[in-house]
Amino acid sequence: MRLEIAAGEVTTMFEYGDPGHPLGAALEEDLVLYPRDTVPGWIATALAEPAGPATAHRTHAEMAAATPTTARHDTNSPLFQAVLNAFEPDEPSMVYAKLTRKKQSDATPAEIFIEVGTDGYETRRVEVFPDGSADNASFDFDGERTRIDPNPVLPLTETVDGRLFVLESIAPSEFQAEWLAVEGLD
Repeated sequence: MRLEIAAGEVTTMFEYGDPGHPLGAALEEDLVLYPRDTVPGWIATALAEPAGPATAHRTHAEMAAATPTTARHDTNSPLFQAVLNAFEPDEPSMVYAKLTRKKQSDATPAEIFIEVGTDGYETRRVEVFPDGSADNASFDFDGERTRIDPNPVLPLTETVDGRLFVLESIAPSEFQAEWLAVEGLD
């Protein structure tokens, strides 16, 4: 928290989401030194904030031409596990699903993990490619090769083509593990 007093007025600011602020690094160091099974939600949020500016929307052709370069982060660290254990969906009724492609090719994701809001629209998506690379997108940003579906996707049983994908419901923590494996804890 930053407290400013100027011209007789007091202003408070909570800056843990600011990428330049040292609180995120201090929290990460503290969790490494003193591992715990769970952490408060505000710490998990501070550590899991996506870093960097949103990217401009690209055409499908531009995205298909891109090469996935995102390496997956270590998911076995105590810090990762503490943040994952503290994850709670923004809305309790969000839907989480995994789609596994039946016929795989290098150009298409082998697995797709989606988070769907109560309005029926995707809020976040992770795509894992056959070579192990991954990419992600949210309503805030497109990835190198990934973007969320602009159309409503609920109910999934009607919008997912069963000839192409195997659809399964997953726990929120399973989705968050995939998201953080791509996004990291920075």
